[in-house]
Formats: sequence, structure tokens, C-alpha cells
Amino acid sequence: MATFQDDGQRRLDERLRVLSEATRSFAEDTNDYNRLLDTIARALTESVSDVSVLFVVSEDGRSLTPLSVHAASREDHLRLQALLKSAPISLEERSLSEGVFRTGVAVLIPRLHLQTVAPSSTPVYVEFLKDLGAHSIIIVALRMHGGSLGVLSLVRSLPESPPFDEQDRELAQLLADHAALAITNSRLITLRKIAEARFERLSDAGVIGIVVSDLTGRVREINDTLLRMVGYTREEVLGGGISWSSLTPPGSEQMDERAREQLLRTGVSDLREKEYIHKNGTRIPVMIGATMGVEGDGHVIAFVLDLTDRKRAEEATRLEQARFRALVENSADGIALSTGDGTFLYVSPAAARMLGRPASEVIGTNFRDYVHPDDVSIALDQRRRLLEGRQASPTVRRLLRPDGSVRWVEVTATNRIDDPAIGAIVGNIRDITERKLADEALLVSEKAKVNLEAQLRQAQKMEAVGRLAGGVAHDFNNLLSVILSYGQIHVDEMPEGDPGRPDVEEMLKAGQRAADLTRQLLMFSRQQVIEPKVVDLNRLLQNVDKMLQRILGEDIDLVSLTKNPVGGVLVDPSSMEQVVMNLVINARDAMPTGGMLTIETENVVLDEAYAREHMGVTPGRYVMLAVTDTGVGMDRATQTRIFEPFFTTKEKGKGTGLGLSTVFGIITQSRGSVWVYSEPERGTTFKIYLPRVDGAFDEAAPPSDPASARGAETILLVEDEEQVRAVAHTILGRGGYHVLEARDAIDALSIGETYAGDIHLLLTDVVMPEMSGAELAMRLRGTRPDLAVLCMSGYTDDSIVRHGVLVADFAFLQKPITPEALTRKVRDVLDARRLADARA
Repeated sequence: MATFQDDGQRRLDERLRVLSEATRSFAEDTNDYNRLLDTIARALTESVSDVSVLFVVSEDGRSLTPLSVHAASREDHLRLQALLKSAPISLEERSLSEGVFRTGVAVLIPRLHLQTVAPSSTPVYVEFLKDLGAHSIIIVALRMHGGSLGVLSLVRSLPESPPFDEQDRELAQLLADHAALAITNSRLITLRKIAEARFERLSDAGVIGIVVSDLTGRVREINDTLLRMVGYTREEVLGGGISWSSLTPPGSEQMDERAREQLLRTGVSDLREKEYIHKNGTRIPVMIGATMGVEGDGHVIAFVLDLTDRKRAEEATRLEQARFRALVENSADGIALSTGDGTFLYVSPAAARMLGRPASEVIGTNFRDYVHPDDVSIALDQRRRLLEGRQASPTVRRLLRPDGSVRWVEVTATNRIDDPAIGAIVGNIRDITERKLADEALLVSEKAKVNLEAQLRQAQKMEAVGRLAGGVAHDFNNLLSVILSYGQIHVDEMPEGDPGRPDVEEMLKAGQRAADLTRQLLMFSRQQVIEPKVVDLNRLLQNVDKMLQRILGEDIDLVSLTKNPVGGVLVDPSSMEQVVMNLVINARDAMPTGGMLTIETENVVLDEAYAREHMGVTPGRYVMLAVTDTGVGMDRATQTRIFEPFFTTKEKGKGTGLGLSTVFGIITQSRGSVWVYSEPERGTTFKIYLPRVDGAFDEAAPPSDPASARGAETILLVEDEEQVRAVAHTILGRGGYHVLEARDAIDALSIGETYAGDIHLLLTDVVMPEMSGAELAMRLRGTRPDLAVLCMSGYTDDSIVRHGVLVADFAFLQKPITPEALTRKVRDVLDARRLADARA
């Protein structure tokens, strides 16, 4: 750190010395760009400040990036390097440094107060000043050619360092101007080295011929590639034995002269094709371009590419195209090329004859103009399958010609839009009018077969996932019952402030996420036990509106376009809320920079035409729910997979891939359908159609008081899993209930026969070795007719139905169990039984 004197002359001498030494050190390191940056920061620290940070504008011009830092203290130096390593300053943040960069006007703050500069500084910069204990700062621009390359931030933080003054600012600006000049020169030197290296590699690569000549045409240098191209030796060319112009065949003089005039006028001549004469007399087709050399040296650098192989390939392609055109134009089958929307780009003579119009009149029209109205949907379905990337079977359709006649044709099409050489849908059209009846019957049979195979594959996939889900759910839900229940019991017993409580709460959160994952898998496989009710979708959306706003955040506008009133739909309310949540979350993730989300509801009628184009849809009355975002959209390949379980386009760890598959499962289980419409960068719309039902809406039951979940009744607990039985016993005992415990159905029957007191409730697992829970309940009710029954299981809906739980109208509790869920359900079942007995 320089010593600051009160004497003006001595301080001026010191400034001159500092400028001289800095300028010399900048010049010495100009050839090494990175070393120069470090030298600048070090020189500023040693001469003006305690800490110097050099910010240079990024290549895209959007931010100031810290490229070098230097501090008088080594500890500060290392700490600041880590702090500023990845802390660019956006040129849109309106910070102090950004203002200096934009205007070129330095900022001097002799006595720094962080609360004063914080509103106009980035958080990282404020933290940087705080860590240093900065008490005085200067920010100056690296000015060059009327603009700025970056900024220098100078800080005094040592207690013994005096505040910056106006002379310090002037010295800092002078040093910054010298640094800007040095940086500019260093960049130019670096760019020149890169250019020279690239030119050398290009010359040695053996692909491009290079010749350097003077303006008279005398060759000064030539690479081996060009020598091989023309067949001469270097000595023959450089010795003047031949004139380079003599290698150009007659007839090219005017073209060469125009290129020479352009070269002299602009310094560059356009690429052009010409020929050279080989030493053996053959002609070599080449592509040539030229540029003037270093300014003032009078040299011309020409780049020459041998086109012999390309010309041969072009000739072979021309012959192939001629043969192909002859084949197409003389074929009995018609060939047509069309765009994705069906506009004809080309039709062969045979195709034009089938359409009944000259080819010149057909091009530019749409294929739908020629298809019989009753067959348009068939044609559109084939094209839709092609555009979705699926294989489209040949289709039979009728062509309605201008003269009123009809021709039956078979169309086989292939999607070659992504092929640069074709860029169209390729259709092969065969006139089959004479064998129409036989082929029509065959086509109907084939279409039925395709549909049945598709349905079978879907059913097999769903069955496989469902079986997997059922097995996983049973074992996993039993384990989760133990984890969640004991965890909750442990939390309830821990006082607030217990240091171990957060760990247990995190364990419970992880367990609940695992339970949610299992439930989502069951929903996809449509084997979740649901409680459908007649629901008003508009009211359901109103209930979750505030939650949706919180999910979306402030940068996404939520617009509701609900048509009042809409008909009722028979769905499980909580599952339907999850559908809305999943779609909204999916939309939010598709709009990372904000946008608009629109939710619509409307009564609609889906007709026969719609049903034909949407597999699995039955014509009738529906309520539509549409969720539209203005996000990034999806391509067709992604749209074909979005409802598959575990498929996700998000980064690893950002999603399970079950959100949309859960939506699909819930809607399908509710006898509805869901369709997606999307294009890249054009947003996405999900449309859900649920069958409309008549009748009054079911009212939601009011929430009950948690304190009323306790009781004193006697409960017979039957569970073959020891850990689950133990935790259930603990939960019920803590709730005040008297628990009789049985490890299986046989043990439970014995207790039922021998226990002298009342048994108010049977709480039993559904699937057990000797007999099911439903069978056990039936036998116990033979002697205890007032016995209330609550079945619980980790299996899926299919298992519950097969074991007679829902048929017998027993109450059911889906595992995993938790203390709150179990005691609440037990209380509800006992109260419902008591109310029924009172009414009787």
C-alpha cells in the first residue's frame, strides 16, 4: 500500500511513479491475457487500495464477470476468490457497478455505510464489502473507444488506510484507462495467435488447397494439397516455370477478372466455381475464394476446394433422379407428396388421372378436396397417426372426382417430413375400384384386428402394472404403517424444543412421501379404493383456488373461465382435487419464466364423429375441464409418452413421473377421458371429459373434532402382521379403548366365543391365511349381531372386491395407517353403528 503524503508535489511525483510502473507491468504482460488481468488487480491493490476486483463484460454482453481479485491480506485474497468465483453482475440489475459501466462516470464513496449502498448493489457485492470491513470504495470504468470493457472495484478496508479522496479517484481512473488499453491489445494479440494457428491447421489439414500470390499472379507459397490437385511440383510453381494463369482453361478470363476487381475493391472475392487444367491435361472442377493478406503487403490468399468427387456424386444423383422420375411418371400406381396439413406438393400423372384433374391444377390444393365426405375421417386418422410418429396402415377411401364419378383407392403413406431430401408425406395411391367389395371387407376386418390388438396390449400393460402395484402396496403399506404410527407416537410424546424432534418429523415426512408415491401408483393402475360423489366441478375449483395461487406464484396469472352452472360428475372429490393440482403443477413447471394459466369448465356433447376420432370415447353428455398454459409445449414424441408411469422430462430428482399417469388413472377410473393438445413453444392444453350425471350434488361432511376420536369401547383387533398388530394395539390403547388382540382369524373366533363382555368393533385385516376379514366378520356376527366391522388392507381395490369387503358394505381403511387416521375411522364407525341402533 503506497504511503499518502500531505505535500502536493510529492504526491504528484508518487502518482507519476505509480503510473509509470503500472504501464510498464501492463506492457510486459500484454502477451498473456490471464496474467495481465492478475497484474492489473495486483497493481491497483499495491498502489491505490487494499482490495481490487476486476470485472470484465461477458461475451454475450449481459453481465460483468469477476475475472481477477487481489487483496493486501492473503486470507482476504483467498476468501474473496471463493466468494466472487461465480458471482457475475447482471447488466439489468441497476447496481453501482452497472451504472459505472453504462455511463463511464466513476463512483467515489469516501466513508461507506452498507445500508446506504445496499439498495443499489447486488447481494453478493454487499456481502463482499461486509466481509472485508470496507470503509471506503471507488468504482471506475475500463474505458475504451467511447465505451467500457468492464469496471474496477477498489476497496480500503484496513483500519490504518485513509479514506479515498478525489486524487485517488483520478489516479484510479488513469490506471483503469491504461488497463483497458492493455486488455484490448492483449485480446487482439490472442485473436491473432488463434487466427494464425487456425490458418496453419487449415493449410496442413489436406482438405483445402491454399496458394499465396502477389497481385501480378506470381505464386509466393502453395500447400501440398493444391500441388497434388494440379499435378505440379513446388519447384515448378515457385520457380516461375509455369504461369498460374495458364492453369485456367479458355473462357474463364472474364469471370476471373470480375473476381480480381471485387478483391481489390472489397478485400474479398465471392466463392465461385471454375476449372483448373491438370499437368496431364485433364480438367479439375474447383470452388475458389480469395482474400487480401495482411494490410499493405500486396499478397492474395486463395482457398481452393476440389469438387471432382462432388461433381461425380451430382452426376450420379442426376442420373438416379432421371431414372426415378421415369419410374414414377410411368407407374400405374399414383405417387403424391403433401405437407403435414395435406396440401399437394407433387402428383404423378397416374395420381392426377385418379383425381380427375391435370397435375398443374392439383398442386397447391388439399387432399381433402378430393375425398368423399363419408371417408374424410378415415383419411384424417391415417394422417394423424403419421404425424404422431406411429405406423399408419394402408387405408381404402373413395375419391370424388370433378365429373361426379367415384374411384375406390388404397392409400399407403409414409411420414418423410423430417427427411431434408423429401420434406413431405409420401402417398402411394392404387386404384382398386374393380375389387372394391372384397378389399373393403378385408379392410374392415384388418381395422378391427388392429383395434383389438391395441386394446389387448393396453389391458395387458395395465394388468401388469396393477399386479405390481398390488404386491408393492401390501408389503410397503404394512411397513409404512409401523414407521408412520410409531413415528407420530414418538413425536406426540416429545416436548416442543426437544433436539431430537426435528429428526423424527423429517422421518415422518419421508414416510408420508413414500405413502403418497404408493397411492399415486395405485391411482394410475385404477385400483385405488375411491368414494365417488356427485360433484360440482366449479365449486371444487373454488375450494382449491387459493391453494392454486400459492402453487403458481406471482409470475403466473391464473384465469378462470368457468361456465355456470355445469352438470354434476360422479368422482372421488379428493382424487379430483389431486387431478387439478397435478395439472397445475405440470403447467407451472412448463412456465419457468412466468405466463398465464387458464382453467375452463363447460357442458359439452360429444357426437359420433368425435367418438370415431378418439378411441374409447362414447358419444353423450359430458362436463369438460380444460387446463391451458402458455409454457414451453411438447413435441409429438413426448405427447405419446406423457401418461406412462415414471416417464418425465424433468431433471433427475425433480419429479417421480407419476403426476400425469395419476391423472390418467383417476379420470379413466371415473369413466372419463383425457386428451392433450400441444406444440413446442406454443403452450399445452389438457382437456378432461367426465360423464354428466343428473341429481343433486353431494354435500361434503363437516370436519369433526379431533378430540372426539377417543372412546372406551371394546375392540377385537385381528392382524397377522405382528408389527402392524402391535402398533395398532398401542394406538387404540392410547385412545382409551379396550383392545382384544388376535393374531389370525382362528384366534379371533376363539375370543369371540369365550369373551364374556360386549365386543363393540371388529378391526380386521382383509387378507389372512385361514379366511378373509369379511368371512370372519360374517361368522362373528352370527353370535354378535350388533358387532361393527372395520376392515383394513394394504392391497388394492381388486383385492377388496374379491374378498367381499365392499359387497358386504363393511367400513374400510386403506393402509398405511396412522394414529389420527385409525382413531378417527374407528370413532366414525362406532358412532355410525350407535346411530343406526338408535334409529332402529
